[in-house]
Amino acid sequence: KNKIISVCCNSNNIYIFFEENQNLKYIIKLKEKENKKKFEIFYSKNQYDIAREYAERINSGPSKIAEISRRYAEYEYFKGEYEQSIKQYIKTINYLEPNCVIQKFLEKAKLDYLIKYLEAVVENEVFQKKGYKNINDFSHLLFNCYIMQDKVSKLRDFIKNKNKNTSYNIIKTAIEVCIETENINVALLIAKQKQRTELIEV
Repeated sequence: KNKIISVCCNSNNIYIFFEENQNLKYIIKLKEKENKKKFEIFYSKNQYDIAREYAERINSGPSKIAEISRRYAEYEYFKGEYEQSIKQYIKTINYLEPNCVIQKFLEKAKLDYLIKYLEAVVENEVFQKKGYKNINDFSHLLFNCYIMQDKVSKLRDFIKNKNKNTSYNIIKTAIEVCIETENINVALLIAKQKQRTELIEV
């Protein structure tokens, strides 16, 4: 029967000294895997929650967390778990190009998930402060998705619930979409609420 004589370690390795039958003595060396290898193992086993917890524990930084979320989102997407997938994609905002996500959810059957993502993009303060050049395109797509899904009231509520500093461009975009889709009453209501009646052509 093997007997552990002693254990010692340094910064990289653990050494375990064994004795067998009082005659044979031997050492087992245990070496901790590098972080890169650890993450590869987590990914290969689809252990994304564990990967995220470990990344947070070693202070990997937000870009690493976003990478894990992206991998997790793709895994759920290919399983057909779109609700879980979009939740993970939302965590990649500011790190993953939004068009990469949008392309995956443009089918009509997936528009409700796309709406959740676009809402998170348009409302993301960091994203807005970066002055992202396509923010108007994203809000335009969001408002069109509302209308395509017969959720005109959500468009109205989205603008109504935004604070007083709602950007001029987002208000303008909402009004333009309403006019394009012949939701004139909603356009008038938004213009009146936000005191932007000059955006309504008489």
